Amino acid sequence: MTVDQRIRIEATELTTFNHIKGMLEEGFNADTIAKAFKLPIKKVQDIIQKIKDSNP
Repeated sequence: MTVDQRIRIEATELTTFNHIKGMLEEGFNADTIAKAFKLPIKKVQDIIQKIKDSNP
């Protein structure tokens, strides 16, 4: 994987993280978020846990 590819992946992951965080703040649940992003529920749950862990 090239540096450019890695940067693009990280940017995409950060964008997804921020969108999921925003949806949580608006009251959406993990199932709805997973369907909206077409992501596995486990991945969304992992991101939600990271969000919770980053907010003491």
